[in-house]
Amino acid sequence: MIRFRNTLAVMALAPVLLMSNICNAQSKEVNGEVTVRLEIVSKGNTDYFKQKEEGYFVRASVSNIQDTTISFVIMSCSWPAANWKTNNKSIYVKAVECDANSPERISLKPKQSITFYGFIIGAKGKSEGEKFRLAFLYYNKFEDLLDVMRTSKQKEGPKEFWSNEVRLEDNIFTYKVDTATNR
Repeated sequence: MIRFRNTLAVMALAPVLLMSNICNAQSKEVNGEVTVRLEIVSKGNTDYFKQKEEGYFVRASVSNIQDTTISFVIMSCSWPAANWKTNNKSIYVKAVECDANSPERISLKPKQSITFYGFIIGAKGKSEGEKFRLAFLYYNKFEDLLDVMRTSKQKEGPKEFWSNEVRLEDNIFTYKVDTATNR
């Protein structure tokens, strides 16, 4: 009788133990580590590049959707070119020049985000109204990011996490009600 009860107890606990292993494995999984959200803030000019340049100010957020802390490497000031790309050949992420560009490790706790503020330019006179997405290039190691910066060739590319699609348009003096979320 005691042996029968122990067998029943083990059988009852087996699904719980299996599920806890699956849940733990999920947090170590590398796929689906982040989500990327892109917004066009407004159209305008910037004097930052020593010549007036017209383009679009953007905000791109990278959010950790894991239940553990994640980390990745970005460049301190050339992150627009090193860590982002578009899916539209006529739209470019504008990078800045700087004197002290170095790799930085960013760590995000569960549900934490980092927001990048950038500038997008399009082909002369053809970009207004075009749709595009941005990919965040996720580098795990400093060496991988530096290899890409030194040469255009890399053994294996970084993981790419794509944003939502947006249209190049001036959003100044507009508003948008976000969809309701269940909390």
